[in-house]
Amino acid sequence: MAKKKTKQKEAVKKEVYLTYTEDRSVGEICAGQENDAWPNYEDIYIEFSPDTLSIIAGDWVETIEVDFDPKDYVGKDVYVLVVRYKDGCTFGHSHGNWYVEGAYTDENEVSKIEDQINKGKYKGDDPWTGYFACLEYVEIHRFTLDRGYKKIVRRRK
Repeated sequence: MAKKKTKQKEAVKKEVYLTYTEDRSVGEICAGQENDAWPNYEDIYIEFSPDTLSIIAGDWVETIEVDFDPKDYVGKDVYVLVVRYKDGCTFGHSHGNWYVEGAYTDENEVSKIEDQINKGKYKGDDPWTGYFACLEYVEIHRFTLDRGYKKIVRRRK
């Protein structure tokens, strides 16, 4: 008796895409140490501004894996949790580093995770914990999930 071949559905990745703007100040060598073998550097400051959240990837995006079907939430509120932290080494530090912890459809859930992070009880990846790293603050951004990017190539009259 021949075995039946069964088709297995491949797991569909559930992702949303965050566009953002980032600007960094450059950490210059500290004054008077230009000729030192191991100079210290001025701190670097990072400005980060999330712009849009979409179900279609574009240029310069952060990909966020989610536990919900993004197509079901187009036009609805989705909350993105961003952790800001400082990090560095012996010779300099950076402030405003960012890590997207996740995107959520429930405001209460994202608030609970924010609370866990602030109290040091978070159990996931935590790049803000380390020898030079430490938490600065947590941001929650509310977006209306967008279907995708609209790119106008040519407009005719």
